[in-house]
Amino acid sequence: MTISARSLLALPVLALGFACAHDLNSVMTARVLSRSSGAARDATGLKPAEGAHIALNCPGGEQKDLGTTDSLGELRTEQPQAFPLACSFVVAQPGFQPYSVKISNVCTETGSDGCQHADLRAILASGGSGSAGGSR
Repeated sequence: MTISARSLLALPVLALGFACAHDLNSVMTARVLSRSSGAARDATGLKPAEGAHIALNCPGGEQKDLGTTDSLGELRTEQPQAFPLACSFVVAQPGFQPYSVKISNVCTETGSDGCQHADLRAILASGGSGSAGGSR
């Protein structure tokens, strides 16, 4: 049995097509830092927000827990459908003010049905500091 050059060239293209077809999940990566009351107002006062909960909140009341940040204040989550641009990510941790950001403001790659990749960066402010935190 002989294999033609055309068949050999088609194999990598097919493999790439299958790889792309299996990578259709939408991804949200987050990095959450916190600043306690009385901490320095520069970067030295920031620390990773381990255990911060991140949820998806949509108009109409739909909510979905996306996970909890690790010891570095990071979370990576995937879901089979795109994140709706009208929804928000909400970051909450006891002792800190909750932080909410519209997905459309942190979406780095959109598809026909919404956000395919979101990159959330947030700083949680202490519950008594009077600041609502921040994001990039």
